[in-house]
Amino acid sequence: MHTENPAKAEDRAGWRPKEWSLAAGVGRSMTYILMARNEIESVRVGRCRVIITAPREYLDRLAADQRDA
Repeated sequence: MHTENPAKAEDRAGWRPKEWSLAAGVGRSMTYILMARNEIESVRVGRCRVIITAPREYLDRLAADQRDA
């Protein structure tokens, strides 16, 4: 049985792509594009891909880049 970890999102060490997509408000395909572009960092754990860039961290960086442009 899987139980949800009560830790806040910013306290998490990693997200599966589907979880990250939901938290960031983007589609799964965009999540994989961001990983391919190295805009978000991920690692392999066995056969699984784990994203270690927090969704909030990415969105804050994106917002800052857009303000500076």
